[in-house]
Amino acid sequence: MIYLDASLQDRVLQTFHYALVRGGLLFLGIAEGVARMSAQFGELDRKNRIFERRENGAVRLPPAAPRLPPGSARLAPRIPQSSTDQVEQRARLALAKHALVYVVIDRHDQILTFSGGETGRYLEPSSGAASLNLFAIVRKALRRIVRTAVSAVRDTKKPIVRDDASLEIEDQGRLVRVIVEPIAQSRESGLCVVAFQDLGAAGRSMNGRAQKGPETGADALRQDLNATRTQLQSAIEELELTTEEMRSSVEE
Repeated sequence: MIYLDASLQDRVLQTFHYALVRGGLLFLGIAEGVARMSAQFGELDRKNRIFERRENGAVRLPPAAPRLPPGSARLAPRIPQSSTDQVEQRARLALAKHALVYVVIDRHDQILTFSGGETGRYLEPSSGAASLNLFAIVRKALRRIVRTAVSAVRDTKKPIVRDDASLEIEDQGRLVRVIVEPIAQSRESGLCVVAFQDLGAAGRSMNGRAQKGPETGADALRQDLNATRTQLQSAIEELELTTEEMRSSVEE
């Protein structure tokens, strides 16, 4: 890392922070440090350069700089650092009333900003080449609902809230609210905030208290049935996609 400039070092550390689990350890070389990200990494061993991942602060992964033709590096203008900050600020304003775990995606569904916190509950890396495409790393149980909501928001330019998602977290069925909102007054069109909120265990009310009585019990069963149907539809779509890829491979 000592051979990288400050902006690239920051990008590497931001990527490490996103990739590590909570409490994960980061080992650096004897000439390296995390001074500019001391809020995100706690120092465990100064001599051996061992740091621990913290949950403080939102982690931003800035978009990669465009490739320039040889000899044009000196004439190329610098990309303003404030553009990513403005995107994050607008995302915070859009979801201030929710205080949720969220990501910001561009019109190509590439993730620009992570809110930090419990993003690992809803996102998981897929096998193969690394990707920041939302639909490549969002958990399969949420993929269909998130894709449908994002498409609808881009068509209508209006926020959408879906309460019919479910997810297995720590071997327990959980109800998940998915919120997608467009980011208005942005230089780049197609920016969206995709947020997730844990509504509690399946069969519970939205405020987290257990439901009582035969009618509320029936409502809980309906929610579970709807969630199962959603997961089944998602599984069918995944199977169709896999079958199509296999057919293409056989033809090649």
